[in-house]
Amino acid sequence: MSAPFSPGALTTLLQREESLRDEAALALKQAQDRLAYAESQMQMLHDYRDEYVARWQAEFGRAATPQILQCYHAFKGRLEEAISQQHDTLRQRESQVERTRAALVRAETRAAAVRKLIERRQAEWQRTEDRRARKLEDEFGRRSVWPGSQLDSLVAQD
Repeated sequence: MSAPFSPGALTTLLQREESLRDEAALALKQAQDRLAYAESQMQMLHDYRDEYVARWQAEFGRAATPQILQCYHAFKGRLEEAISQQHDTLRQRESQVERTRAALVRAETRAAAVRKLIERRQAEWQRTEDRRARKLEDEFGRRSVWPGSQLDSLVAQD
């Protein structure tokens, strides 16, 4: 009888692929966290700009000097620039999430392929063992029946 199935190198490969998959999952989580942070920053900038505009529109209802209007427009311009930069950051974070998600899918696929290979090899080994066991049983059955059959025919002749 042969030794039990031992995947050996395949198990090591599976552990490595699962480790890479886990690293990819962690990278995706971190990328998603960075995206969520960028989105919250974007929302804060929008909220602050809206609040700033509303507050100063109320001020302009009274009276505003040209210097105050100039300061208002300059600061609002800087806010718009910050929003634009944050928008670029947001797009970069979204792109990073998509790349890390694709990397995770590839890592999961590789780990599943190795796992499936191990299962197939295990099943193949089991089929070989089953055939070997049936062959031994058949051979043992023929040997145990054959001598008895000859003896029975000799006894019947007497």
